[in-house]
Amino acid sequence: MRLAGAIAAAATLLLAGAVPAQAFDPVREAANVAKGGEREQVWLQPGYQAQLGLESQRTQTEAALTAARDPERNFLTDLCNSKGLACAGDIRLNQWQAGGHGLVERVLWTARNGSTVAGRVWATRAGARKRPAIVITNGSIQASEELYWYAAQTLAKAGYVVVTFDPQMQGLSDTYGEGGDRNEGFPSQTAGNTFYDWTQDAIDFLLSSPAKPFCARPSRSGTSHCAKQDRRVKSGLNAAYNPMWKLVEGHRIGIAGHSYGASGVSWMGQQDKRVDAVVAWDNLCDPAQAPGTGTPLEGKGCSAGAQGPPRLVSGATEES
Repeated sequence: MRLAGAIAAAATLLLAGAVPAQAFDPVREAANVAKGGEREQVWLQPGYQAQLGLESQRTQTEAALTAARDPERNFLTDLCNSKGLACAGDIRLNQWQAGGHGLVERVLWTARNGSTVAGRVWATRAGARKRPAIVITNGSIQASEELYWYAAQTLAKAGYVVVTFDPQMQGLSDTYGEGGDRNEGFPSQTAGNTFYDWTQDAIDFLLSSPAKPFCARPSRSGTSHCAKQDRRVKSGLNAAYNPMWKLVEGHRIGIAGHSYGASGVSWMGQQDKRVDAVVAWDNLCDPAQAPGTGTPLEGKGCSAGAQGPPRLVSGATEES
């Protein structure tokens, strides 16, 4: 199933309850592939390419200014730190709020290893007073959050609150953690922590509120970096909690992931009982087997990066 179909599946699962798996349909697959090609035809137009060049210059300048204003952040060696060209996604989606399509808030929070995470929260102005919510976890190479905005905006228009973020070593999220946890999760594609730990951190941020401000769980070394989060909140840099917390119905939470992120959500969906639905945009792992067991592409254990033994839905317990 292609991404458009997977998004529809996520909406169905959370709003209407679980549905039986569907067999592969070549006609539907061809239609999804053709739909994906429609954007490419736009991207190839000279006018779009000219605008992409201007947008890329703007985002590159913005990244440099961000680093200068917030010098403790360390993202300038990240893939896609400039957010331009091939990392820009579909620049037509940049006008989501300005064009009156919905609401988006840029947010920063401190991950469990002490890294600063750059993300966004999405929703629509109109809609239910309380809404189900979804966290999207990216892939590991040239996969900044912009490449997943099409999914975030589609889901927001379908009635969800959505959290997107840059993984470690991607976009505007930090390459390194803090203090003794500086190298926790580095390099991200090999260690893999970000696709597991940061998914759960993003769920925690999603469910944060004024009554329960965000504070990441301890790092793998057992160190708490809440002091950094609090300091940055007091300095007006980090978000103390999800700015759209009033919209979130905390009992209907989904997670969706692509590539390495698919491994992360496949595993974390079995570990965290708050998760009601999982959509993996790649068939990369079997969450019933321990991470690193065999090769994910062979349908075996999830990629490296998770903690603990396999735990299926029937026995899931929230790690808190």
